Amino acid sequence: MKHKMKSILAFSLSLYLICGHAVAQTTVKVSIPDVKFDPITFTDFIKQVGENNALIRAKKFALDSSVAQQGPAGLSNVNPSFTYSRGAYYGQVPYTPYVSPGSNTYSLSGTLEGWGKRTARKDFAASEVGRNSAELDSLASAVRADAAFSFLDTLRFKLLWLSFQKAIADSQKIGDQGLANDLKENQSNFGNDIRYFALNMGTFLARPTNDLLEPVGDLDNVKPKTFNLQELISNAHSNRKDIIALTESIKASSAFLELTKKNRNIDINPSVWYSMTPPYVSSSTQYGATTAFGFSVSVPIPVQLVYDADVVQAGNQKLTQEAYLNDLKARVAAEVSQAFLQYGFAKKRLESEQENFGQLTKNSGKLNSKTIISLRDGEGELIDAKINHAKALFFLLRVSGNYDFPNF
Repeated sequence: MKHKMKSILAFSLSLYLICGHAVAQTTVKVSIPDVKFDPITFTDFIKQVGENNALIRAKKFALDSSVAQQGPAGLSNVNPSFTYSRGAYYGQVPYTPYVSPGSNTYSLSGTLEGWGKRTARKDFAASEVGRNSAELDSLASAVRADAAFSFLDTLRFKLLWLSFQKAIADSQKIGDQGLANDLKENQSNFGNDIRYFALNMGTFLARPTNDLLEPVGDLDNVKPKTFNLQELISNAHSNRKDIIALTESIKASSAFLELTKKNRNIDINPSVWYSMTPPYVSSSTQYGATTAFGFSVSVPIPVQLVYDADVVQAGNQKLTQEAYLNDLKARVAAEVSQAFLQYGFAKKRLESEQENFGQLTKNSGKLNSKTIISLRDGEGELIDAKINHAKALFFLLRVSGNYDFPNF
């Protein structure tokens, strides 16, 4: 009967310690002198990053500019010009009875573009929209991933700070003020780490440094997953934003090469003119009103076409982009394989630390200074394992072309 009662008491104490730590992390607030925290969830933070980050906004402006250029690029480059001339007037007439009739002359000129220029220009403008759109997606995904890691880094030290807070409260409960003071000193160091990483979180939103973001999340919602390496690599080659962006860049380079070739076609500049001369009298002779008209065509002599440096340069630009794409696909396979190995290690460590902490709480026995330190250290290892698992999972998802991070 005594053995049964001891088992019940041990189980109750373990349950109390586990619940105590869980409650502490959700109800105790981080309090650091002269620092104001604004709590924010992971979902809200990533959403605000997508809306307010300066890099993403700047790229959106670039996309808007390329969209605005599509309309003008599709128009014919006519360059119409109208000219009116009156006269001529003489400051001194050649002889006394000379009369200047003062004709009115109207002329209209324009440009007939070389064959294929307008179509090539229109296609290039469309490819620029595609390139900027793909680059925006790639940039936004990279920025959101970096922001997610910053969120997790800050959350790590927040949870560790709260872990020390619980241990300090337990130390004071059993009357060990010396242990409580030691724990407070260590907690202060984690407080500085919170400020350091919270400042980095703020840079993604261009926030003032006096108000820091406090990450709020439950890492237990980031569940371990099982992956197939070959499926991850295949998905990465199909869906990686940087691969898609580089593919669109190659299309833009191809369109630019075609535009460069078409721009070598010569333009023709036709013009027509019409002149009216009013009636006049000269040397007692009456002249009636007269009209005249004519036209002209200007055809440039394309001596610059002897050289093809512009075509060679545009062609080399396309070849360079294609070489980069082949290299990127090879590096992507290596990145996914490395991330896969890294995640496997992080997943095993999480499972190990969960088991270790469960055994630690189960075998903790009576609450004393040794138990408090042991539980605090065990919980710290578990927090690190959870954060490392989440970061490894997020990284594996990102490099394999899956940008939907788990919400926690």
